Amino acid sequence: MQFGTSLAARHTPLRHLYGYMTNMAAEREEGNVMIIPDAECAAGMTVKWGFGNKMLLYASRGPLPPETDKPYGAKDVRLHELKWDTVMHSCLVRPLVNESHAIFMSLQSKRLAVGETGTRPELVKFSRGYRSVIHACILELKKAGNSTLDEEEAAEHAALSCLFYETDLVWSICEIFFIEQTPGGVILPKLLEWVRWHFHRGEQLLQELLQSVHDEESTIKPELHENYWPAVYSFVLQGRLVEARKLLSLHLKYKSEPFQSMGELLCKMPIYNGLTGCSVQEFELTWQRWQDECYRRLEDGEFITYKELETVAKILCGDEGVFVDMKDQCETWYHMLISRLLYTNPAVKGLELQYHTQACIDAYGGNLQLGAVDHILLSAIEYDVYQVISDSSTHLSWWFAAHLTDLLRAAGQLDDAAARPAQGGAAGACDGDLRESLLLDYAASLTAHPSLWRVAADYFDHCPQYGRHYLERYLERIPLETERKAQKVIRMCEEREMTELASSICKVMGMRAFHEGQLGSALSWCLRSKDASFAAFISDKFLSGHMERGDLSHLDMLDNLGPSTLFSSSLTFLGKYREFHRLYESNDMKGAASLLLSLLTCRLAPRKFWLNLLVDVVPLLEMEPLLFSSNDTYELLHLLEDVQTAQRLQIEGSTRRGIESDSKAETRRKGASSNVEKEKLDLLRLALAKNLARSFIVEGSLAH
Repeated sequence: MQFGTSLAARHTPLRHLYGYMTNMAAEREEGNVMIIPDAECAAGMTVKWGFGNKMLLYASRGPLPPETDKPYGAKDVRLHELKWDTVMHSCLVRPLVNESHAIFMSLQSKRLAVGETGTRPELVKFSRGYRSVIHACILELKKAGNSTLDEEEAAEHAALSCLFYETDLVWSICEIFFIEQTPGGVILPKLLEWVRWHFHRGEQLLQELLQSVHDEESTIKPELHENYWPAVYSFVLQGRLVEARKLLSLHLKYKSEPFQSMGELLCKMPIYNGLTGCSVQEFELTWQRWQDECYRRLEDGEFITYKELETVAKILCGDEGVFVDMKDQCETWYHMLISRLLYTNPAVKGLELQYHTQACIDAYGGNLQLGAVDHILLSAIEYDVYQVISDSSTHLSWWFAAHLTDLLRAAGQLDDAAARPAQGGAAGACDGDLRESLLLDYAASLTAHPSLWRVAADYFDHCPQYGRHYLERYLERIPLETERKAQKVIRMCEEREMTELASSICKVMGMRAFHEGQLGSALSWCLRSKDASFAAFISDKFLSGHMERGDLSHLDMLDNLGPSTLFSSSLTFLGKYREFHRLYESNDMKGAASLLLSLLTCRLAPRKFWLNLLVDVVPLLEMEPLLFSSNDTYELLHLLEDVQTAQRLQIEGSTRRGIESDSKAETRRKGASSNVEKEKLDLLRLALAKNLARSFIVEGSLAH
């Protein structure tokens, strides 16, 4: 069975399937086609969907040969469990899931309106909140990776750490381009902060240098260390001129004229800050005068005696060739882009940035060398927010795509989202809403984990078009291992007014309790389900137990049924019958007789239980004073006739169905049962006849 990349790239499950097969122990690789293990000689590949983002794959062997009468053995089929989008299932990543969930819910509660005063600062706070939990996750992953001795586990932590580093890299630049408002439209100061936050080559070089210099056995001077000038270049390229001057001050010749001149230039370099009240035009004039001075000093040969200082001067002058020489110090094309613009066009606007990227990309090997993150950053620089989201959902994670899209929607960047649905997501049926599609995909990935489904429910809640439907489908398939978990699911259903689903879960739990012999627990679930047919079933089991044992079980529960019995006539009868027993036990014979008579005359009890109720009448018929009048006795006699008629019809019907074919033991059992019931009926008829005679005497004496 073979999957090509073109097919795998069209739809999310197939895309992840292809990625999974790439990582599996395959037999061989042929170009862009992977051979799935144990499926090469099979008739096909069969897939069974699991819960959440999970499926089982196995090679289907096709029809059995005609001469074979035995099925394939278990050893003939190997099951492969495929999961995707499980990055958030790691125990070290779950804090990020929970904390970002809290930020997401807070953002939804704010209901920030686009264009409202104070909206942008609020959204920046939310964005930085997301980034803070990403940073915390990266630190935990690095800590765990350094502490473990398991190489495979350490590699996994390193891979996750790299993924979230890329996530933060992309998120922070999206924050700059799509959420923050830069003063005067000048974007370079924010990009410099971005570079300084994510690139630390200068600090690393400086740390190694200082360690070597301060080593007791070392006699090397700072300026002679191999890291000295690369560290200076790195600081200058990031616009960290204070650090560069401090490092230059460690040079033995710092008091010389070339070093003093360079220190002066670094000190005088103007930096744009929109908060000072200086306009962009004024800044550009000041900066141009400063760079003209840099040109003049370089041309006058002030730094010719120190080629390293001359290189720094060329950087300050914005010399194109020197930036190519500095590509190792910049590390990436986008670092070089920002460094070049810092010394060639520091007042560049965000929309102009895309026209300066190609030269930097060419310096690092051209477009063919670009990776997935590079393309995402290019899309951000080009202000193509939809391409950023599409590529991020593929390369980074659904977590990133879902939360960033939600934030961008609040910032008003996705007003035309209906025209650009998500590409290949599991929620592809969501025609129109990109945000909802991605939230559904992310929530679906959470449901595959046993402890994250409650977090997923809140994301479903904020998908107005399809969220409720998806949530219902997931809730009804959640494995309910314990009653506590079932209670949580039901509470969630009740909060969302999913009454039918809550009732269905109660019935499932009730039947499970019944099959486990926990009749009291089954009755409790029955009351919560409020299903009349289920109530009739449970009530019948209680009465059947009473008929077999002669007493009712779970009396404490029956004593506290209360008004919950009103939705079912079966439960109403069960509650009233238990009340009859309480009256009888408390010697309230008149109340017990009245209640029992009403239960019999209203035909509330199941027909098979009528005889038991009539038997309960017998001790009451013999009590003084008289408890049943002649009219009451006639009612009981009529009911007795109905019971006898029903029994006779049942016996005749059994005979017609071939009761003679029963075993001898079964015949003896039925015969014995019939004899017992006949004795009960004879005893009951005699007691009723006596009570009728007594009632005539009592009523006659009262009439006179």
